[in-house]
Amino acid sequence: MFSMKATILLIVIACLSACLLILLSSKPERSIGETARTIGLIKQCELLESGKLEFGLKHQDVSNYLHSNEADGLSLRQIFAAMCACPTCIPERIVGITNVQDITNTATVTDSWGKSLNFVWRDDAIRSNICDALLLKSLPVLIWSSGPNGSNEFGKGDDIFVGKETTK
Repeated sequence: MFSMKATILLIVIACLSACLLILLSSKPERSIGETARTIGLIKQCELLESGKLEFGLKHQDVSNYLHSNEADGLSLRQIFAAMCACPTCIPERIVGITNVQDITNTATVTDSWGKSLNFVWRDDAIRSNICDALLLKSLPVLIWSSGPNGSNEFGKGDDIFVGKETTK
């Protein structure tokens, strides 16, 4: 009789251990590769925004481009997606050869976890609950990922942006 109880107890412990293992392994983890890929994507967007790619653009030209496309009803997500999809098209778009229909059909720029990157004008960010370290960036549009948990914490929590790893 005692061995039957011991056997049942071992089976129950094994089942509970298996359930616990499944729960722990399903928790999203932040892998170095996913984070590095996301940071690389944000850096690409920031380079496009700054005009530092080899297209002979000035930072103000890109800023004007962003504002004019927003005036046409496009979101910053759509504009950056179009810029990332075809960086060599940026000079043509800046001088007025923008096809708004093409841009509105462009997918958003997504991080390693399939979520759209966050884009916000610095002036708008100052009035929100955004992370102070993110506000230290000098570009007019702040860009960050909501991170592995997919929740926009405005640069806090597990959110990812270029420079965050040095501001912890």
